[in-house]
Amino acid sequence: MGVVGAGTAGLAAAAFFARAGAKVDVLERAPNPGPVGAGLLLQPTGMAVLRRLGVLERVEAGASPIARVVGTTVGGKRFMDLGYAGEHGLGVHRGALFAALRDAAVEAGAVLRPGAEIVDYRDGVLTDAGGASYGPYDLVVGADGARSTLRRFLDVKARIHEHRWGALWGVFDDPDGAFGGVLDQYFDGASRMAGFLPTGSGAVSLFWSVRLDRIPAVRAAGIDAFRRELCALAPPAARLRIESMDTLLPASYRQVSLPRWHSGRLVLLGDAAHALSPQLGQGANLALMDAAALADASSLEAFEAARRAQARFYAFSARGLNAVFQSDWDVMAWPRDALMGPVARLPWVRGRALAVLSGRARGPFRSIRD
Repeated sequence: MGVVGAGTAGLAAAAFFARAGAKVDVLERAPNPGPVGAGLLLQPTGMAVLRRLGVLERVEAGASPIARVVGTTVGGKRFMDLGYAGEHGLGVHRGALFAALRDAAVEAGAVLRPGAEIVDYRDGVLTDAGGASYGPYDLVVGADGARSTLRRFLDVKARIHEHRWGALWGVFDDPDGAFGGVLDQYFDGASRMAGFLPTGSGAVSLFWSVRLDRIPAVRAAGIDAFRRELCALAPPAARLRIESMDTLLPASYRQVSLPRWHSGRLVLLGDAAHALSPQLGQGANLALMDAAALADASSLEAFEAARRAQARFYAFSARGLNAVFQSDWDVMAWPRDALMGPVARLPWVRGRALAVLSGRARGPFRSIRD
């Protein structure tokens, strides 16, 4: 089995299949594989996959339990306060998740091959940019992210939407745990947002929503101007030592939709198959669930049938929320701020909101069990 991409989906799939006795190569383009990005929020369904792999306790040891997701307006109104019911999420740095999954895969017998930038695929054989070939493999898993190279070998037309909005992010010290236990977000309309995700080990990840074409101007204005704007929107940010624009890195997002995820010996997982915007915080969750479903499936058709409805629902929902949470349409924030709190207190609505948050929703009215 050949796995292209040493991210969350690829390493989890490699660990599952290697434990089942398969010979697994993990081909990664980076010469020194490692995570890119700040913290992420794991949901109970993703945590269940980590438990199956035997790495949940390790990840939890360096992470922060998240009990609630909170949204507050610049005027101080809390319009969103969604607490988990009898469970919690997990704020984790990508590095901690990567290390746990990498070690699980390698300890199970998978071979990690860094510096292998795959550029061609034919009948189970992969070729890298240097001309080296790998395989033939009985199964090739394309887990090479939202900008997947393997995707084009499905010979289908992908629908790709590049989001105009992205983020500046950074990881900062939080030695007193001031941000602990809550994913805290501050909004001014739909066009300004600051989010703080505690990720354990005395750290917090900051996300500053920004339209991608405005990033050069934000950088040119300098760190003092950035801090003033950030702290005016989110006063708790004053606790953080943000001393240089160099500590803030850009992130961009795209949404990917495919008519099918597999062809012959090739199957796509995670963002390679169904990338989505980060509004619902489900990217890593869906990747982990894909890996587990592929390991459990009797065929590639069965795998796709098991996963497609949920992936489609979250992609559709996340894109719909972009207008309300991350866009130029500040007018869309008025009904959000006025109605979201009261409506979310209705028992049925709250139950559905928790199903969506926890990663269990398969549609507007359907849920799964982890």
